This record gives sequence, structure tokens and C-alpha cells, in this order.
Amino acid sequence: MPETTNEDSNHGARGETTDRYFLYAAATLLVLLVVGFSPTLFLKAVFKTPELPIRLHLHGAVITLWFVWLLSQVSLIALDRTDAHRRFGKIAAVFGFAVIPAGISATLGMVGRARAAGADIDANVGIFSSIVWGNLFSLVAFFGFLVFAIYFRGRPDIHKRLMLFASFVIMGPVFARISFWPMFSSIGEIPFVVAGILTMMGTLFVHDLLKLRRIHAATAIGGLCIVLSVVLSQLFSGIGFAQNFVRGL
Repeated sequence: MPETTNEDSNHGARGETTDRYFLYAAATLLVLLVVGFSPTLFLKAVFKTPELPIRLHLHGAVITLWFVWLLSQVSLIALDRTDAHRRFGKIAAVFGFAVIPAGISATLGMVGRARAAGADIDANVGIFSSIVWGNLFSLVAFFGFLVFAIYFRGRPDIHKRLMLFASFVIMGPVFARISFWPMFSSIGEIPFVVAGILTMMGTLFVHDLLKLRRIHAATAIGGLCIVLSVVLSQLFSGIGFAQNFVRGL
């Protein structure tokens, strides 16, 4: 594990416990998750939306636990409970790696559910391919961020940024649901999702400039990885193989 020697690399360095940005960011992500999925998951009885298969309820539970866990971890740091933060941090791998199969299952089942609901997949294969491959590339990026965040757990300045990037990159389905709101419907699902993820990512860049007077290396590299994930997923989704794969789901 890397040595703890750099900026912000120990518990008290450079206002580690007083930096509220990460607390507010984690809280915002959880609020957006609850708001975005309320009609189809959290408040289904109120909105009277169609029933979901068990695997989607499991997916929703895993994703929710991830964001609740993230908020609890940054809250412990804000409360100066680094000891508890480190103890509970050991379950990050459990929640984190559970996000991946849950996300893959939900994504691969999306086309079949849409087809069963009457959607013309062939006529709209470009849109479906963009969503499917966008989600799958995001899960690959999430895995990478999570692995490196665990590796750099002895470097809080790097660790906390990578954990936040891991959370940013899986927000696509949340923004997709919010994009259906009447006030955003003219924007379109894909542009809204991309704009939402990049906006959340951009807040970390602004934070670094205000607090550090520079962009932290982990922020710059993580941001580049997210941009590459978005761009490559959309380019890949347009090739024949990718679209034929989606047609076959």
C-alpha cells in the first residue's frame, strides 16, 4: 500500500475533517438517487407504476446501499471518527463489487423489458445501444475507480476522490429517469445523462480550484477517465457489432 506522505494524506492535514464538499456531494448523490427512482422503486405504491422483477428490486437495493454507505463514510470523517471510517471501509468491496453484477443484470434485461412493453427495438436500436453500452462502460469505469480507491486507502486525498468518481460514473440511470420529467423532456435522455454526470464531476474540479488553488492529480486523471468512458461508449454503441448485440438481447 502506498505511503501516506502527500497533501491531505493524514487525518488532520489541510483541513481533512473540515472539508465539507465530500459530505455535501455524497448527500446530493443519495438525494438524486431517491428522487430519480421514487416513481419506479421507492414510491411505487404512490405512483402506481408497473411491478418490477425481483432482480431489479435487488439491483435497486444494492445501488441504494452503496450510496447510503458512501454518505455514512464521509459523515464519519466529518465527525472526526476516522477509526470507525476505516473499520466500516472494509465492507466497501462487498457493496462495491455487488454493484457490478447487479448493474449488468439490470442493463442486459432492459431491452427485453422494453420489447415486452411494445418498443420497436430495431427502429430505435441507436438509442438502446447508446444506453446499454453507456451503462456497461460506466460499470467498467466504476470497477477501475473502486479497485484503485481501495489500493490508495492510505492516501485520503486520492482515496476520497476516486470513491466519489466511482459514484459519479454510475449515476447515468438516475439522470435518465430525471430526464423524463416534463421540464427536461426537450433535452433528450442521452444528452441529459451526459450533462448530469459531467456537471457532478465538474463540481470536484471547482472544489479543487477553490480549496487547493490547483487541480489535484487524482481529479484530473479521474475526470479524464470518465470523459473517455462516455466518449468511447457512445462511439462503440454506433458500430454494427454493438447494435447487433443489443438487438439480440
